[in-house]
Amino acid sequence: MAIHWEEAYYRLFDIIEAGGNREAPEYFSGPRFINTLKGISYNFPQNYTKYIQMRSNKKLPTSRKVYYQEILEGVPQQERVAAYKAIFRELGTFTSRELMELKKMFGEAGDELIRPVVPVDPMMSDNTYQQILKRLRDAITNLETKPDLYRLMGEEQIRDYITGILEPAFEHTTVTRESFNKAGRTDILVRHTSGNNLFVAECKIWAGKAGMLAAITQLMGYLTYRDSKAALLLFVDRDDIDTVLQRIAEYVSEHPQYKSRGAVTERNSSAHVFSLPGNPDGDIHIEIIVGHFPR
Repeated sequence: MAIHWEEAYYRLFDIIEAGGNREAPEYFSGPRFINTLKGISYNFPQNYTKYIQMRSNKKLPTSRKVYYQEILEGVPQQERVAAYKAIFRELGTFTSRELMELKKMFGEAGDELIRPVVPVDPMMSDNTYQQILKRLRDAITNLETKPDLYRLMGEEQIRDYITGILEPAFEHTTVTRESFNKAGRTDILVRHTSGNNLFVAECKIWAGKAGMLAAITQLMGYLTYRDSKAALLLFVDRDDIDTVLQRIAEYVSEHPQYKSRGAVTERNSSAHVFSLPGNPDGDIHIEIIVGHFPR
């Protein structure tokens, strides 16, 4: 099936530019674009900061419309098709007439008639990451309404309860607890069927500033340079939850690998960006989710 690549690109960019609205679900920033494609093959840029610096050094345009097109046109056709398909998946449930028309250029109704190349390093899309975080938040919120149950549970039992909800949620993945990964056993591990890790989470009872910073360090010790999405679940067994939430917001930026704060998705959930020790250019996204289980 012949694809008119210039038309396909202009259609794609119109969608992911989203009229310049950075809050729109279809908007693709430079980091989001590169992170979506880098797992397909090493022909795509693997690090946004280094790629933009390279273009600047060579005095190449850094306009997103220009370099997005150059990235896509610089790879073999099979990988280019896979790139478009990866962006379609990243758009998730977002639908529009423009997107449906673009998908038809790659197969009827945008189906998988064209087989994408198997990613070198399967990665979790931002869309799926947010779905996992939502399931974690929903599981914690649901358990918070059952004091007769959670008062019988310790840290491990709460973890097992949450893991049981995650296990059947996603295709081509396995969800395990107490799994070895790099420096030790991580509490929750979502792994692609290829064997590559997609998501790591650590569970801890709230033990103040030192305990939280140590938990972040412990979590990061389980991550390799291939891991980019994780979560720290903090279980608070004290009554004064408002005080704890305020202290978490104050203390987290004191971690030596802390880079920036992301969105506060809900009152008990906030996004943060860290760097792995020895790799300051690599971003690790860690969501801190708080569960309130007073004794």
